[in-house]
Amino acid sequence: MARPFEVDVERGDGRALVRVSGEFDLAATQAVEDALLSVEDGANRVIVLDLREVTFLDSTGLRAITSADHRAREAWHELKIVRGPEQVQKLLYVTGMDKILPLVDDPEESLENR
Repeated sequence: MARPFEVDVERGDGRALVRVSGEFDLAATQAVEDALLSVEDGANRVIVLDLREVTFLDSTGLRAITSADHRAREAWHELKIVRGPEQVQKLLYVTGMDKILPLVDDPEESLENR
């Protein structure tokens, strides 16, 4: 049985965590974009997008991720994208986005090499 889609937002101390679970596809993209936009208000210097519980990622989900990365770079925010399972990482690898996006293994990991 497929895991139901959920997006959860936690905020505190200048940091926001957006945790996505289930299928991150066309049907879910708007909810994830809305969650990301809600934490890109200047109060959160660090934004973490956690993909560890994502069971499927399609091109619309990938576009939402790359758009969030672009907005973070424009606003001089620190965005961390926590790597997802193998099927998610495979899409990032095939598209070359694994070389561009600020991927980390753990939400607490530093982005010194960004």
